[in-house]
Amino acid sequence: MQRNVDIKLNEEQQKLLNEINFDLDEIIEKRSGQQNGDLVCSLIKQLVEGNAIPRIRIEYFVDPEYNIGGRNKSRKNNFEKNGTSGDEIFKHPHFLKHFEYFVFGPDLPDSILSSFKSKVESCGSITSGDVSILKTFVNMIARESHLGRDSVGEFYKLSIECGLPSCYASMISEGVPKARR
Repeated sequence: MQRNVDIKLNEEQQKLLNEINFDLDEIIEKRSGQQNGDLVCSLIKQLVEGNAIPRIRIEYFVDPEYNIGGRNKSRKNNFEKNGTSGDEIFKHPHFLKHFEYFVFGPDLPDSILSSFKSKVESCGSITSGDVSILKTFVNMIARESHLGRDSVGEFYKLSIECGLPSCYASMISEGVPKARR
């Protein structure tokens, strides 16, 4: 499925993006990681310099608070712990999933993105009491759209992008139904 870019790109940046392969298996098979990594690195530097990536998406990567279960380490810290730092992080094939989020946002259908955002807005200032309402709503829309547990992280990202605290976002995203036996 082709995803829509949800940040502003100029023509040169769009051309770079079009050259990037997001299929990790194919990158490994073709041994094209270096070339692909160089493209990602070049584009991410431009995007960061131009403030094109929403701040919350960068925080998701660099702030340990947004890495639930990460033992007080950010996603960036995990790369560094494994010996990858600086620009080499951007070139690493496993950075692609983070880069994809930076450029495309949460990987959920547009209808779910808009209906969840509307539901959050309708709650006004979110309190702990709204968490169960939003969790139930996530359960309902995930069931209707036949989304599995692999979408938990995407609902977490969507929740933090709606301005919810990490702890609320974590609870709400757990509304994605578990697989039935």
